[in-house]
Amino acid sequence: MNKTRAILMMLGIVIGFSGSCGISASAGVVSLEASAGISEKPVSEVSDWWVNGAMGKIKTQDELMYEESEDSSDQQSHSAERAAEVTFDHQYENGMEYAVIRGQAADGQNLWSLTTGSYEAVQLARVCEVGIWGDFYCYSENGTVIAVNLTDGTEVWRNTDFGGASASSCMSTELLFICGYFGPDVMVLDQNGRTVQRIDSLNSDYYWPYELSFADGKLAITYEYTPSGQPETLYLDINDWSCTGGQGSSSAASSDPMEAVIMVSATSFLIEYEYNFRHDPENICDGILNTAWIEGVDGNGEGESVTFIFNKEQTLSGFRICNGFQKDESLYYKNGRPAVLKLTFSDDSTALYEISDSMSQQTIAFDREVTTDYVTVAILSVYQGSAYQDTAISELNFY
Repeated sequence: MNKTRAILMMLGIVIGFSGSCGISASAGVVSLEASAGISEKPVSEVSDWWVNGAMGKIKTQDELMYEESEDSSDQQSHSAERAAEVTFDHQYENGMEYAVIRGQAADGQNLWSLTTGSYEAVQLARVCEVGIWGDFYCYSENGTVIAVNLTDGTEVWRNTDFGGASASSCMSTELLFICGYFGPDVMVLDQNGRTVQRIDSLNSDYYWPYELSFADGKLAITYEYTPSGQPETLYLDINDWSCTGGQGSSSAASSDPMEAVIMVSATSFLIEYEYNFRHDPENICDGILNTAWIEGVDGNGEGESVTFIFNKEQTLSGFRICNGFQKDESLYYKNGRPAVLKLTFSDDSTALYEISDSMSQQTIAFDREVTTDYVTVAILSVYQGSAYQDTAISELNFY
């Protein structure tokens, strides 16, 4: 279709809708019929005009093309702009977690946005930020590492080999390093999203990697659980994948069984969505009375439980408990407190213990020593809270 014919067709549409004009063409002449009369123009002349309004306001085609060129140039410049910053808005809502990710220009203007999938909120975060890496922005979602274009937020690649949660990461120019809190200890990807290396565990005595850094060809991985009972760092040489650092296996068994705890899990835990705050099971043994494990089901929480898993069998004589939510006295009584606990051990033996309604630490001795590699502590009955149907334990430690 040539330019003149296209303009004639578009003129016919505009004038036809105006109700006051008509258009016809024959033998190279265009007739414009308007309420004021009839005029004729050669087709070649009409092709240089454009109707802009129902009652005869017109712009030259050159004027219109100039304006379109300016608009197109602005849009092209805007669409080609690379995000200078990316925000990662992690949300918890109605028992689910997701994230809204926005690419922003240097002046703070949003260039693009995307929303991840929504997943049931559990102990570990399933949606995590990785960060800007070259021309990409990367994040992990339900065990998959995803890279999107910084210009428009479109997906560039995804790698499903990761499988981890509560991810930590760092980058070099060519490689992306990422770990999951419960494993893998390290995964290495190249800029095309391909797996270079994946190692589930670097050392069986080290658990819960939570921080990565890279320098001089070595990846530093810091672990929360170690033989010393304090955070330690192992170093992975990416040239031969050899691992150094740390103390290795402890030569003597620790007298504190809590140092052998490698995982604390629960049947439920409370998430306060309005504050984006979680009362995780790990709070029950973090040594801080301002935090607590709080069960997360409807009702008072009877039947809910928390499980301590040890790295090997431990011989236990009893436990110490700080009942309820002991952040302050008001919250202690507003929330529920366990009245009777049921403990289950790895040999399937069980025992019931009555707990006092007191903010003082209580020491409960077993009738006999128990050797076990896990303990499940279940709430059988509660002292009801004055304001909330949420039952809490601030601290529980075995000895």
